[in-house]
Amino acid sequence: MPNWKVLVVEDDPSLQQLYRLDFEDAGLDITLASNGLEAAKTLTKWLPDLVVTDIRMPEAGGESVMDVIELNYPRIPVIIVSAYKNYKDIFKSDHRVILGFFLKPVDFKELAEYIKAYLGGRTSPA
Repeated sequence: MPNWKVLVVEDDPSLQQLYRLDFEDAGLDITLASNGLEAAKTLTKWLPDLVVTDIRMPEAGGESVMDVIELNYPRIPVIIVSAYKNYKDIFKSDHRVILGFFLKPVDFKELAEYIKAYLGGRTSPA
């Protein structure tokens, strides 16, 4: 099984821990960023196969993450995880590569399996 690399952008430390536990248990190589600024720095050093991002975060949110990906890494798919259901409608017509939208509270094990299924079926690398 490949060791898929996932960047998770989430400002809540308790959710970061849950992501780490469940994603590592699922065999995913996870790196965490607390906001869009940290994510942009991480992307210059570590290129993931997929990005999971919250939208509302201090300093720079998920919109910033998606802007950086769109400009520099347009083949990296993005999953949005948010507590705000209205974002699903806002991003429905977004032209960026948004793979999915998950509403918080999210089942991290289920999300990890969704990611593995997607990445395992993809035919070209990010």
